[in-house]
Amino acid sequence: MENSTCTVFFDGRFWIALAVRTDEAGVASIARHVFGPEPTNPELLRFYLFVLPALRYLPGLPAPKPEKKPRSDGGPRRQKKSLEAFKLLRAASARDRKRADGRERSREARIRYELKAEKRRLRKRGK
Repeated sequence: MENSTCTVFFDGRFWIALAVRTDEAGVASIARHVFGPEPTNPELLRFYLFVLPALRYLPGLPAPKPEKKPRSDGGPRRQKKSLEAFKLLRAASARDRKRADGRERSREARIRYELKAEKRRLRKRGK
């Protein structure tokens, strides 16, 4: 099955129709028709019905393969469930480690404070 498109545009001096058809093998052929002044609706209809099928297409080249574009939404790419689970476990262990480190620091700070307080009491008593 052939796939074809036709684009009418103004190039600065003339109105031009550019027809591109692609066959099953992916080979694109191109044809061009110059209208001159801006075509009216009846002229475009006549072109599509009678002129377009009779156009001589230039020998085609293989159609270019579309390039892979980077994700436009900027969000993270979808990951596998196992990787997501691993990341969740890692984050949970980091949270637990952070809590444990915080408890340890506060316990050490309390011990240091109690030692200072004991030294202060001993100095006040004169010993």
